[in-house]
Amino acid sequence: MDQMLLERPAPEANGSIYADVFRVLVATSDLSRRTVPPGTQGALSAAIDALRRERAPAEVRRCVEAMAVAIHRLHWALLDPSPEGAIEAAARREEIANLRTEWLETTSPKHEA
Repeated sequence: MDQMLLERPAPEANGSIYADVFRVLVATSDLSRRTVPPGTQGALSAAIDALRRERAPAEVRRCVEAMAVAIHRLHWALLDPSPEGAIEAAARREEIANLRTEWLETTSPKHEA
């Protein structure tokens, strides 16, 4: 997974942007990891830039920007070996899980009954 994040080209098609964001969310939700996968922030930055360029809805951009902040905070929490760091990392992972749910709700096709 780590290499995949590093080697992916900049997102170009809207669908690949959404898939790249979801991959980042899955990678950072892995509770067994003690690090944020390499290339994660870069992948999110590229996605944010692409979403701005494509004029994606504001709620979609806000969600990805919130993910970038949460993942940055997770990274710093994982660097803290103290029990407080572990508590903070757990809170950040929960925040990322909530953002993943929000991402799926925000980006899933809306079907009218």
